[in-house]
Amino acid sequence: MKSYPLLQSQLGVFYDCLKYPQVMQYNIPCIVPLTDNIDIGRLKAAIQTIFAARKELRIRFFIDEKGEPR
Repeated sequence: MKSYPLLQSQLGVFYDCLKYPQVMQYNIPCIVPLTDNIDIGRLKAAIQTIFAARKELRIRFFIDEKGEPR
């Protein structure tokens, strides 16, 4: 897996999230109720298609061995 240092704008968001974990400004959770007759296979395929098409949804942030966010 390739990793890159965060951009200044990403660092700002990263540190803000660490400093104020209770704030939902960058993470907006929601619940979407599903009907009983939902086709789970089609839903799974649709979500996988979305994630495959949008690389920004596959981004992971982590702290490397030097303590640097990447």
